[in-house]
Amino acid sequence: MPDPGTSTADFLRPRDGSDEDQAEDQVIEVEVLEDNWSTVEVFGRCQPNWIVGLGGASYAGITATEIEAACRLLQIPTAQWPDISQGVRVMALASAEEYRQKR
Repeated sequence: MPDPGTSTADFLRPRDGSDEDQAEDQVIEVEVLEDNWSTVEVFGRCQPNWIVGLGGASYAGITATEIEAACRLLQIPTAQWPDISQGVRVMALASAEEYRQKR
């Protein structure tokens, strides 16, 4: 399980097994449609949620509270929150799948 203070964006940053400092310096450019930019910003501000039990840790995505807090910090108009929330949930599902594949 990663450090609980790791943001979702940092968690998804690729690691190739080389020196960790070098891996953190990698920059990946991804084209984002202007309409989706706020969703990407909110996703990047959110902390991943983990469920820990006897079987180990399981990535559970991002809570609604975390999404709301990020929207407030970024001063996104409340009328946009439902669409952004849905977009972040889609990104969280994709990140959960990516995490499962990395294990």
